[in-house]
Amino acid sequence: MRGERRMSRELSVAAIGRLAALASATSFAGVSMFAGFVYSGGATPASVIAARLLFGLFGTFAVVAYLRRPWMVPAREWRPTLVIATAWLAVNVCYMASFYYIPVSLAVLIFFTFPVQVPLIGPLLARRRPEPVTLGAALSPSPASHSHSVPISVISIGAGARSRSPRPSR
Repeated sequence: MRGERRMSRELSVAAIGRLAALASATSFAGVSMFAGFVYSGGATPASVIAARLLFGLFGTFAVVAYLRRPWMVPAREWRPTLVIATAWLAVNVCYMASFYYIPVSLAVLIFFTFPVQVPLIGPLLARRRPEPVTLGAALSPSPASHSHSVPISVISIGAGARSRSPRPSR
């Protein structure tokens, strides 16, 4: 009975994680879909970026408070946290600002080259050779594509990330 309860808890935690990831992906897709409407309504990239960052900040505070997690980042984690925060700031600013200069559809198309960039650039940063499977998947055409020029980015991410979990398994 005790083992069943633990397994049930692990499954519910996994389900919550999957739903959170799906909600994140759906919200991220919404950013791209609604950006055209927002900009055609007169919003500027600066106002969209500011709103996105503020809503993200308040949303994060709400989740941390709800989950009763510690507010402070451990001292040893400040450097990587600042690197990631700076990277996300660059993502927000550059992506939203691109809408000001080029059509949203083109900006979205360019932006979503990142799944191909991850398996190609990641090994360089880790100072190791890319795995042949990862490299092949990142550069191969998608069978679902009519033009056969769209990479299989989901497979390339999965192949490249299969052995690198961000947290230890229990």
